[in-house]
Amino acid sequence: MEEFQKKMSATLIDSLENQSMKDFAVKILQDLPEYWWIVPASSSGKYHPLYVCEEHGLFLHSYAVGQFAVWSMGLEQYQNKFSSLERNAIIIVSFTHDGLKHGEEKGHTVWEHPLLMAERYKSYKGQVDVPDDIIDFMAETVSSHMGQWNTNKRNSIVLPKPTTEAQQLVHIFDYFASRKTCELHFEDVAPIKKETIETFKFTFGKHNGEMLTTVLEKDPSYVEWLKENYHKEPLRTLLTKV
Repeated sequence: MEEFQKKMSATLIDSLENQSMKDFAVKILQDLPEYWWIVPASSSGKYHPLYVCEEHGLFLHSYAVGQFAVWSMGLEQYQNKFSSLERNAIIIVSFTHDGLKHGEEKGHTVWEHPLLMAERYKSYKGQVDVPDDIIDFMAETVSSHMGQWNTNKRNSIVLPKPTTEAQQLVHIFDYFASRKTCELHFEDVAPIKKETIETFKFTFGKHNGEMLTTVLEKDPSYVEWLKENYHKEPLRTLLTKV
C-alpha cells in the first residue's frame, strides 16, 4: 500500500460514525488481495476516466465510489432514511465493492465478483463487533452493484439487479465513477503520481524496459505505429501529446 492510499483510505474510514464499523472497514481492507491496491480498473479507457486506467486505478475507482457514498450519506434525506450503521455500511460497501474483482489472485475480472464480495462480508460473522443483520445488509447491497449489466454470454451466473434503495445507490455511485467524463480530483486528499511522457517506461514489445523519451528519439516509426495500433491507457493518451 502506497502512502497516498493510506491517506485516502483514512479519509473514508474517518467519515464513519461508528467505531465498530471503522474497525470492520480496516479489517476488510487488510484482507483484500494485494492486486486491489495496484492494478488498473480498466485498460482500454473506452468508458472510464483516464486515472483509473493507470497503475492503482482500481483503488482510485473504488475511492471515488466511496466518496460519492460519503457525500450522499451526509445528506439529511438519507440520514432520515437509513440508520447510522446502515449509512456506514453503504460507505464501506461502496469503497470495497470491487475488492475481489479478479477473485483471490491477480488475473482478469471474475464475472461473479459481486457475489464473491458478498460472501467475503458474510465470512466475518462472529469475528467482528458488527450485527449479523448489518453484514447481511452489506452482502445484499454489494451483490447487485453491476445493475442492469447482470448477464454474461460466457458465464451462466445471473447476477441480481438492484431493487432496494441501498442497492440502487451503490450501483449509481459505481456507474457515475466509471463514466469517462466524470473525474474526481484527489490532490486535496493525497498527491498521486501520474504517468507523463518523461516518466513512462515500456513494459512490452521490442522496447521493453526503455523510456518513452528514448524510443521517441531512436525509433520514431515505432511510435507512429503505436499511435495507430495501440489502444491501452495511459500510453494511448500520452502518444496524442507527442
